[in-house]
Amino acid sequence: MSQLPLSFEAKAASRTAPQPWLLTVVDLGLVSILAVAPFLMGGQEAVGQLVLCGLATFTTLAWCLYQCRHGDGRWRFTGLEPIMLLGLGLILLQCRELTPELIRALSPMVPKLLTEWHDGSPLFPGTWNRISFTPANTWSDLVVVVASLEIFFVMVQRLRTINDVFAFIRIVALGGGAMSLFGVIQYLFGNGKFFWFYDHPMTSTLGVAKGSFANPNIFANFLALSLPAQILMLITRMSDRAQFLLIPVRESSPRFGNNHETVLIQFWSANLLVTALAILMSQSWTGVLSGALGVTLTLAIFWHKHLIPLKHAGIGLALTAFTILLTPLFTHQTNAEQATSSVSIPFSETAKLAPVKNDPWDASLAGIKDFPLAGTGLGSHREVFGLWYHSRLLLRNQIETSNGYLQIAIETGLTGLGLVILLWLTSLLWCAQGLWNSVSPKAAGLITVVTSGLIMSLVQSIASSVWYVPACVNTVLLYGVAAWRISLMRFFENDRQSRFVPDKSWGSVRLGWLATIPLVVLLGRWMVIEKIPELVATPAWNEYLRLTLAQQEQEDANPAESLDVLNRRISLVLKAAEANPRSHYVQLHAGLACLKQFTLKQAERNHQMPLSQIRDAARTLFDSPEDVNTWLNRPGVLGEERKLLESAIQHFQNSLAACPLQPRPYLELAELVWLQNGNEAIERNLVEQAVAVRPGNARAHFAMGRILWLEGAQRDAAVHWQNAFRFDPDYRTQLIDVLADYVPARFFIDHFDPDHAALQQLRTAYQSSEDSVGYQLVLENLGRSSVKRAIVLRGDEAAEEWILAHECFAELGDQKNAYHSAKEATIAAPEHYASRQTFGLWLYRNGNFKEAIPHLTWCSARKPGEQWIQTILADSIQHQESPSTKTQIATEPPESIVR
Repeated sequence: MSQLPLSFEAKAASRTAPQPWLLTVVDLGLVSILAVAPFLMGGQEAVGQLVLCGLATFTTLAWCLYQCRHGDGRWRFTGLEPIMLLGLGLILLQCRELTPELIRALSPMVPKLLTEWHDGSPLFPGTWNRISFTPANTWSDLVVVVASLEIFFVMVQRLRTINDVFAFIRIVALGGGAMSLFGVIQYLFGNGKFFWFYDHPMTSTLGVAKGSFANPNIFANFLALSLPAQILMLITRMSDRAQFLLIPVRESSPRFGNNHETVLIQFWSANLLVTALAILMSQSWTGVLSGALGVTLTLAIFWHKHLIPLKHAGIGLALTAFTILLTPLFTHQTNAEQATSSVSIPFSETAKLAPVKNDPWDASLAGIKDFPLAGTGLGSHREVFGLWYHSRLLLRNQIETSNGYLQIAIETGLTGLGLVILLWLTSLLWCAQGLWNSVSPKAAGLITVVTSGLIMSLVQSIASSVWYVPACVNTVLLYGVAAWRISLMRFFENDRQSRFVPDKSWGSVRLGWLATIPLVVLLGRWMVIEKIPELVATPAWNEYLRLTLAQQEQEDANPAESLDVLNRRISLVLKAAEANPRSHYVQLHAGLACLKQFTLKQAERNHQMPLSQIRDAARTLFDSPEDVNTWLNRPGVLGEERKLLESAIQHFQNSLAACPLQPRPYLELAELVWLQNGNEAIERNLVEQAVAVRPGNARAHFAMGRILWLEGAQRDAAVHWQNAFRFDPDYRTQLIDVLADYVPARFFIDHFDPDHAALQQLRTAYQSSEDSVGYQLVLENLGRSSVKRAIVLRGDEAAEEWILAHECFAELGDQKNAYHSAKEATIAAPEHYASRQTFGLWLYRNGNFKEAIPHLTWCSARKPGEQWIQTILADSIQHQESPSTKTQIATEPPESIVR
């Protein structure tokens, strides 16, 4: 404390010096990046990324022009630049075409996995020659990385004084507060659409607070990063030692007086409160715990640095603990929903490439082991994760990474993970130096904020992929640059005084900045050009997704309207594919749309020939490809509609060229390969490739099993069908429907290990079968399974399972277990009508009139209009009073038991 801060008068004088307008432009660019760009869906969609690239280019260009005009310092280096450039080089290497020898050296699993990609393949151009399995995605992510590096470099040059750091930390605090307020208002008064007009195809704003983020966890984590900055802003206004902090004392100013300070205290208190409320409304445990960690660290360091008294720190910690206690009230419903929707399916041990893991962490470790050096390509995680992990969510492309570190290790290998670790170790070292060297309250307050923010980001990435969200990354970049800058300040630095003296002469420094301008312009042009196709395709693609998700309901409600919706979907996806030919998702669905068009055209014919018959005829009736093509081009066969199939093939090939790890394009090409004069061997190879790239895909295993069954390899076919049976209920139904007429029920019991739902399907399939022994075996297994489920369930759910068990035992003639099962149903849910009716009728049929009467009476009172119940009840009473009376069983309506 040897050097006192500037007096208020000196500070006021310094503020009168006008700031160069180019520097103001730079500041506006950085402010837009930190506080405005996050409102564009957090930078996770095309429009947000395009705006981010534009802002990064604009801000960098403004800084270069400022340096050319004022020349107030040379380029400053942090020491992280070589590490960042190495990371950039790694991403470039993943995108580049490499020789087969280099591919085998860097990623030896690639040729082992993509066995059909070779020079002799009729459908693929040659061997896969890239490290990245999603080169288009990797290239797209590279654009965002370059934009982030530009932002980092400008921040390094721009943040020179304590006041510079404080100004942008305040922007983070304000940005977090604005996003929180928007999230709360949208949650309370929203209509399900983002900003009340943007209808996101995969999510809505109902149920939880999301702000402008599609994922509530990312929204909460973004807000949590602003909490330390908001606490600092509040403390600077409340502390008695404000003159030692970051603001001048206002009491001496007659213009403002104490009322101004009171208003600011209330403003920052409300800001902090709204942010905490928004995090709670996000119903994100990771966000709540991350925020609690940041607040705790901030208050603890503030107290240790004597910036706040122990009493204030204790109050803050108590409020934090109280907030954590409130969290279950907000998150109970969401967690329950997640528990029912995120059920993983066990994998078979028959996968060819590697054992498939049930746990995401185990699967990630298996992926790192297979691709340890250079990874699978930045942005490839969603596609490659299916090599080792299977989940119902993965089938719907909704799987999320549970750990950012493991995702980085998979996508960039241990090399990329090592570079990230070096970046973070250096940043934490800066924080330690800043905490140790901060001799002024100014520096101590700011280094506390950035230290807490960086540690929060490290913890957040354990359970979320926040480093893939530009909005979060830019905040972390600011914290890192601030930590570096403060770590260099061993003594108190004046608020406005810079260590750099402007250079009015045109020397090498200013000429260097001038030479940088065209490079920045070219780089910005490249980034914008790369992002425009994604932006142009997004509206059509999003509308296609919305219509696809609603298609089933429309088919049930109005078939004629569903046909119009189908044609609309086809038009939209083809438009999106034309706008963005590099997206493997869009190209895949465009190929499927062409097949849909072909089917619709075929349906319009009066005498149509199924495509399978055309394929069989083409392979058996003609000797040369020329004769086949001549026949196919006839109007009565394919005619002009053949172009649709050819277009579908092209789209599927484009999809695989963008990502060769998709099973669906291989399977579709296997069905169409005969149009390219492909034989059965090529068809089988394509299906085998589909199984290899996605060992947990039921469709691929079902197709492989069908091929093997036709070849007479029933044992091998059964292995693949077992996988399909376990992985997907839809293919389970197909297998049961197809095989029930050919194999006994014991075949399914012995080879497929059917679960409860499958046993119910087998019961329906074999109920009218001649395999009575097998049907009884199904009933025995289903009865036992129902009892096990009923024991752990409660209420109506338990009653339903007890009734199912009762039906199975009754069909088997097991009177004892049938009686106990029906009785347990009424005990589990005394008000459950189906349980009372089932038990009462069964007792009546078996002559137990005394015990049946209370249940039939209860049912009669609940549904007095059911005449047949009244008849049975009267007959039971008569038998009870006169045992010798002949039973008169009323005719029961079909399906009288409602479940």
